[in-house]
Amino acid sequence: MGIWIRSQDGNILTLCTDINIQTQNNRVGVFNNNQLLGEYDSMDEAWVIIDCIQKQIEKGKQVFGMPQAGVVDIEEEDDL
Repeated sequence: MGIWIRSQDGNILTLCTDINIQTQNNRVGVFNNNQLLGEYDSMDEAWVIIDCIQKQIEKGKQVFGMPQAGVVDIEEEDDL
């Protein structure tokens, strides 16, 4: 089980089963098995992305595209 995720830069489409957040050089990244899927400006923004991915899985969706940093309203995660 997993969800197909297209990376923020569009260069990767991968089946994700182990999504996590890591910080490096004042940036926050969302990763699948140590493969960078997208970079964000804050931990809060990355958590909103993780929450959105979870909601897509719960809805039975099979594909998710990582949004660019700054696109997601941290208060309104239903925007995706």
